[in-house]
This record gives sequence, structure tokens and C-alpha cells, in this order.
Amino acid sequence: MIRTVIIDDEPLIREGLSVVIDWERLGYEIVGTADNGYNGYNTIIETKAEVAIVDIMMPDMTGLELVELLKKDNVNCKIIFLTAYADFEYAKKSIELDVCYYLMKPLEEKELEDKLQIISDIIKKEKRNTILTNEKILEKLVHGDKDIIEGINSGQFDSININWDSFRLAVIQAEETDSKELYNNYAALDLGDTADKYYKGTYVFRLDGNIGILLHEENESKIFRAVTILQKHIKRTYNITPYIYVGDAVNTIDEIANTYTIIKKYMQNRFLYGYKQIVLAKADEFKKTEDDIAVRKIRAADLYDAVCLNNIKAINTMLDDYREYFIHNRCNEEYIKLSYYNLYKDVYVLICNRIPEIAEASSEETDLLSQFTMMNSLQELHGFIKYKILLLSEKISSINLNTPIKKIIDYIDRNLDQDLKIEKLAELMHYSCSHMGKMIKEELGENFNSYLNRKRIEKAKELLQQDIKISEVAEKVGYKNSNLFFTYFKKINGCTPLEYKKSITE
Repeated sequence: MIRTVIIDDEPLIREGLSVVIDWERLGYEIVGTADNGYNGYNTIIETKAEVAIVDIMMPDMTGLELVELLKKDNVNCKIIFLTAYADFEYAKKSIELDVCYYLMKPLEEKELEDKLQIISDIIKKEKRNTILTNEKILEKLVHGDKDIIEGINSGQFDSININWDSFRLAVIQAEETDSKELYNNYAALDLGDTADKYYKGTYVFRLDGNIGILLHEENESKIFRAVTILQKHIKRTYNITPYIYVGDAVNTIDEIANTYTIIKKYMQNRFLYGYKQIVLAKADEFKKTEDDIAVRKIRAADLYDAVCLNNIKAINTMLDDYREYFIHNRCNEEYIKLSYYNLYKDVYVLICNRIPEIAEASSEETDLLSQFTMMNSLQELHGFIKYKILLLSEKISSINLNTPIKKIIDYIDRNLDQDLKIEKLAELMHYSCSHMGKMIKEELGENFNSYLNRKRIEKAKELLQQDIKISEVAEKVGYKNSNLFFTYFKKINGCTPLEYKKSITE
């Protein structure tokens, strides 16, 4: 449909023209109206109008002044002038401004329809002449151009034969330093001919600084073979190994634009998938919800606990969940690298504060940041930090916390504010609850709950020496119920928390 606006200061003219002409039958669509030249200019720009029916005499800005402004700003819009004045100067000026037609009011419907039909034919011809090559046709197709889609469906473009039952779009993307060379010289690569040697039904074209490939195939394994052949050919010719993103198979050409939208999302998140180099850009991947996948950012303290306990399973699970968090939320490369670095640094600092023997040379930690920034994909970064974390865990096991009871005591002492249960601790240590309880009783001379409450009250006494409310102290040592805190405090110390606080301030 040809986008059209009506610009006239008379409401009856604007409304009348909108209804008396069968615009849809003529292939037109009224996308806006305006009551003067200023508003008309803005309406043309906002609606990207292709045709404007304009009254010459209007307040504020005349039709002539409007057209002069459009010409000055290189706005391509066909103009039909309307006027109630048979003035030769107006007609002369209209010719100078390359206005399509100069029509007198009152307007004859048949006359206007005839002129609109002529303009329609001109616009269609101009559009066909603008689209000179298959490359431009295909690029517009991928961008969802409705005229191109209609033209292909109607067989308007003889050189494009894609009367297929399924379509796949792929996009070749090189590194930034190589992309310009590949984009400018791709024709010399004969990618289409190369693919056709092995695989019939391929169109190759430049697309937004990258290379697009349109393929007639639904089978993923055959598609993978085709794009692998192209990738190897590019590698041999330019010593460039590009990334190739392959979209889902679609059944109609008007769905290709949606495929491209999905591919662009993958390209924007290349760091997440880049290690694969040939990526199947699945639409479903961007529809996942938090119910589909475990997504959470781990606390450094939680990972530290798993490291100190040498719980390999917990370390792997936490770090894998961490990776999925970034994939699920489509986080950018810089944020991911910084997050991974900060996680490792926080865990490392916690360990060094607790176990000084673990401390490594500061120069290595400085080098570590540069190593993180050089990682080319999330997979590479993830493997690197997992290796570093597991290495720390092994060092801890060999240096200090080399007995189960030491690990248990360390864990309890660091997590007094948490909801500690012997069942959770037994699970972390890979013991049964009964075995865990027996070991604690034998090594510490008291059961788990007794030891836990004693350590919590000891910590509470330290906190009560500070300017902290008693209710806050109770929470900081793991008691959600203040009455329970008062009970254990008095049982262990022989006085209430308030009495103890008064005694140390007197």
C-alpha cells in the first residue's frame, strides 16, 4: 500500500477526500492528515508518506513553502496540489518544484483517481528500478520489506527463484578486525558457487556489514554441512574463521525477518555462544522462563563454604548455575567477565583471611584480571574459573582443614547467622546424620545443637559490647525468635542479654 497524507486547512476537504475515494482499491493507504504546512511536514516525516495531497493556500505555511522545505531536506514524496485559484504563477511554481499534478477545486473524483493510478505506476516502477540486484532484493527480504515479499511471491523478480517449501537464513560474521575485508570482497569468494557444488538452493548476499545466506533446507545436519563448507572456504581464502549463525527453518518468506531478529540477538551475545563458531540460533532459547532453568547468582560465601569443604559436586553445581544465569539473562561480555573476576576475588580474599597459607603472589592476581579479559567466550571463561576454584579447594584440603572435624567447626563458626541444621551439614560433608552427630559428640564432647548454641551466644556477647540493639544481635547470631535467644543466653550465661549489656557498661 502506498502511504498517503492529506494536508488541507479545511476539515471538510480532509474528511471528504478520506471517504469519497476508494483508496484501498487503488493501492493507497491514508496514514495521516494535517491542517497546515508545518503540521503537514511533520506528518510526512513521521509516517514516511510516499504521496501527499496538499492545498496550496493554508495559514502559517503554504503548500508551496511546504514542498520547498521537502525538497530542501531531500524528502522523497510525490505531491498533488489542490487549489481554488486558477493562478498561472501557482502553476508555474508547481512545475519548478516538480509537483506531479495541479488540480482545481471542486475536485472531480474520477480525475483524482486517474492521477493516483498514474502516480502508483510511477512509484512501482521506481521501486523496481531501485532494486537492481539480487543482493538488494534479498537484503530487503530479510528486513521484512512487504513490497519485496509481494514481488517474490508474485514472480516479479525473474532472477530470484525461491519457490521453496522451507527456508533457512544463516549469517556469517567475522571478528571486527576482519569483517570489513570479508564484507567488501565477499563476491570474489564465489560463496554461492562454492556452496552449490555441494548443495543446491543457496543465495549469498551482503547483509548489514555481514554476509547473509538463504538456503532451501530443513534438515539441520545438511545445513551444518553446507555452512561448514563455506566456513572452510573462507578460512582457506582469507585465513579468517568466521562465526556462522543458522536460524530455524520457516515455511514462508515473510517469516525470514523474524528469523533474522533472533539471529541478531545471538550475534549481540556472541560471547555466550561464540566458542561454537557455528551456532544454531533457536527461537525457543529466547522464550525460556525461570521455570525452565535454574538461574541464580551465587554468593561468594556459599562458594567459599563448598571450597573449604572440598565439596566438588557443590562447586560444579554452583558455578554451572552461575553460567546459566548469564546465558538466561543475555548479559554482556564486559559484565560477565567482571562478575566472574569479582566472584573469584571475593572467594580468594575470604580464604586468605581465614587461611593465610593459601595467599598467592599479588602479581599473579594482577595477571589474573588480564587473563579474564582475554577470554573469547563464556565457555572458555567458565572452564578457567572452575579450574582455579577447584585448585584452591585442593590446596585448602592439603594445608589446613585436613580433618573432617576441622572442616565442620570452620563451617559452623562462619555461618552462625544462618539457619544451620545437622542435616544440611551432613549433606555437605557427605555423611549420614547419625554418623555426623556421633563424630561431633566424640570430638567436641557435646552434641551439635549444644555446640552451635554455645558458639552463637559467645558471638552474641561480642556483639552486645557494640552499639547494637538486642533484637538485631539475636538475628546476627541466627535466632529468628528473640524469646529463644533470651532463653539460651540466660541458660548459658546465667543472666539475660539486657543484664549482660548493663554489666559491661557500668
